[in-house]
Amino acid sequence: IVDVATLTGAARNAFGFRTTPVMGDAALTARLVAAAGRVGEDFWTVPLGPEWRPQLKSDVADLANVKMGATAGGMFIAGAFLQDFVGRVSDEEDAPRIPWAHLDIAGPANNEGGGYGYTAPGTTGVAVRALVALAADLAQGE
Repeated sequence: IVDVATLTGAARNAFGFRTTPVMGDAALTARLVAAAGRVGEDFWTVPLGPEWRPQLKSDVADLANVKMGATAGGMFIAGAFLQDFVGRVSDEEDAPRIPWAHLDIAGPANNEGGGYGYTAPGTTGVAVRALVALAADLAQGE
């Protein structure tokens, strides 16, 4: 599973308008970063550690995707929120999770700066090229 979204906009503060942070399963994130590099997209792997999980607690909902009043870690809290919805490869309690990666496109989805590479100012279509490259890799059994 690869999701392409932003929940909080916090990634833009850390990574700007060009770089897409990638979090999730280590093997899948590595493949995405490599695919992105081959097609001229700038992806960067960021860790999604267990320390963010407690930030999902809420008094009014099953999970919170942002901690009200918190100023740090919004991108990671949102990633942990999404990770909670990723299932397992079987119904067994100890089964591994389905491989998953989250591309936080808060910054690069809309280029507010000058053009670079093939990207003009404005809406960019970020991640499309990388996802096509990943799909081609998977189709070839790589």
